[in-house]
Amino acid sequence: MPDLYGPDPEPYEGEYWDGHDDPPACDACGTPHGEWDRYCDNCGALVGMYARLKAEGQLEAYLAQVVDPATAPF
Repeated sequence: MPDLYGPDPEPYEGEYWDGHDDPPACDACGTPHGEWDRYCDNCGALVGMYARLKAEGQLEAYLAQVVDPATAPF
């Protein structure tokens, strides 16, 4: 069967959204996580942009802008 998606892409080389070359890590436990993950796979803490917004007290305001309450699954 032919490979419909082609070869695996090269590893990401360059800076992440936070300006570092290393993958971002959870502030609570240090486990690396994906660049756009919301929660740590290891401990369940908020990570990345979401952790920063919560620390600044802006998470609820951000979610109100990007989530439509009429279609939200929660």
